[in-house]
Amino acid sequence: MKILHINWSDTEGGAAIAATRMCEAMRRVGIEATMLTLKKNGRKGFVRKLHLGWKSFFSVLNDVALAKDIKRVQSVGTFSLMKRGYDFTKDSAVQAADVIFIHWVNNNTLSLKGVEQILKTGKPVFWYMHDMFPITGGCHHSLGCDSYQKQCANCPVIKVDGLKQIATKQLKKKLAAWGRFSNLEFVTPSKWLGGCVESSTLAQGHSVYVVPNVIDTAVFHPVETSLKSLLGLDATKKTIMFSAATYSSVYKGAKYMHDFLKELDPQRYEALAIGELSEDFSKDLDIKIVSTGYLIDDLSMVVAYNCADAFVISSVAENYPNVLLEAMACGIPCVGFPIGGIPDLIIHKKTGYLTRAVDAKELQDGVEFLFADEQRYIMLSDEARRRVEKNNAYTNVLTIHHEINWKQYSI
Repeated sequence: MKILHINWSDTEGGAAIAATRMCEAMRRVGIEATMLTLKKNGRKGFVRKLHLGWKSFFSVLNDVALAKDIKRVQSVGTFSLMKRGYDFTKDSAVQAADVIFIHWVNNNTLSLKGVEQILKTGKPVFWYMHDMFPITGGCHHSLGCDSYQKQCANCPVIKVDGLKQIATKQLKKKLAAWGRFSNLEFVTPSKWLGGCVESSTLAQGHSVYVVPNVIDTAVFHPVETSLKSLLGLDATKKTIMFSAATYSSVYKGAKYMHDFLKELDPQRYEALAIGELSEDFSKDLDIKIVSTGYLIDDLSMVVAYNCADAFVISSVAENYPNVLLEAMACGIPCVGFPIGGIPDLIIHKKTGYLTRAVDAKELQDGVEFLFADEQRYIMLSDEARRRVEKNNAYTNVLTIHHEINWKQYSI
């Protein structure tokens, strides 16, 4: 059986990382899985970039046109349009595939028609959703709006009143282009997103599965020896790790993270930020913050995670965060809000601490809970690692996908 994964990129963004890992995990258990992207940065041999031929001359123009369209919409958060894209069905990888997984295909990867062309092949198509975009009129997170369950009318994400109908029109086009195909099924990594899909107008009549992301637990694992000195951290303090890579995003709750860090005792705690941290974010904070900069390889990430004592996430919109999965695989208890797919990973007082509300003070309460009892901390750490090994390890990829009957697609 040949399985093809289609994604915009192989390395850029959480969806790319999750899609590449899924493809790699399938290959490890003997499935002939490959990945086709519009943009390739990594060196994995099973990933191939779509050959655009003469159309590559227009790719820059398409990107400029898309940026202009999105700027005009002035959206709150990420909003995408599927006006432009490429015909992937002409590629030999699509033609040879028995099963196709569509992942994150925005940024002019697939147009509405491009997805329709794939569905017209008649092959089983699983849309593995990394955000809400496939079922909405354009937003990637609806931020509480449930209009995608009907028509996406009066879109609150689009700031310009005269353009709100764009969401309504795009959802209508999605329904017309994709809704009639019985070979389209939806897969989500989180229970929350699975529920959103089941209640959406687009998914009516289509199967919906919840299948968590996978991770190589042989790579992401706890290290017994203290590594804090490698990053200039103080071994006598508790190190709180957080991701600063996308704190310009409305989804990431930067204010909550800032206010949480501001209340921490700098004599007891210090912080470790993955990615580049802006000076504006930290200028009034007393706590020491070490920034790793952009980390491009798994080994560096594993070292960073193993320098932390806890991972805190302040997102107010999330699907199934890779950073939590990676931290837990390294035996790091986590603290976060009860948002999206976060509760799928942070099991309250078992793998970390799940707050009752979206509040910076509750993040502080969670951290205090982790370190109030040393034996309890060890239990939390062990359970975080154990659950990832059980629910997300590469070696269990077929078990994880058990709801999708692979045998029926064996050829």
